[in-house]
Amino acid sequence: MSVNSTTEAAAAAAERTGQAARRVARGVSHAAQDSATTLEREWADLKADLAELMSNPAVRDLPEVRALKEKLQESFHRASEAVADASHDISRRVRHTAAVADEYAHEEPWKVAGIAALAGLLVGVLIARR
Repeated sequence: MSVNSTTEAAAAAAERTGQAARRVARGVSHAAQDSATTLEREWADLKADLAELMSNPAVRDLPEVRALKEKLQESFHRASEAVADASHDISRRVRHTAAVADEYAHEEPWKVAGIAALAGLLVGVLIARR
């Protein structure tokens, strides 16, 4: 194998590794977005269920229930803000991490290729031991 073909093979491996890193970063970003969306949907369903329960006249007119309703509304308001903040924070962090990983793969393709090669070697050794 000549030096040129070795260099070309290494460059191709580095490019494939960079593409794989970008795919992984996108996948992580989508997974976090899906988790945040699920969290928000579940929270909305819980609030709707509580609103439905409180709209029942037999429950709504009890003085104890009215006091409990006010406390729950305050708690739900605070918790809703916390859920929204957490959801946005998760999304922001994942987008940042994906961008950093993508940038690193572009700036240091040889290091990424080396890490991928070592990971492949390790997996190969572990599989061969079985």
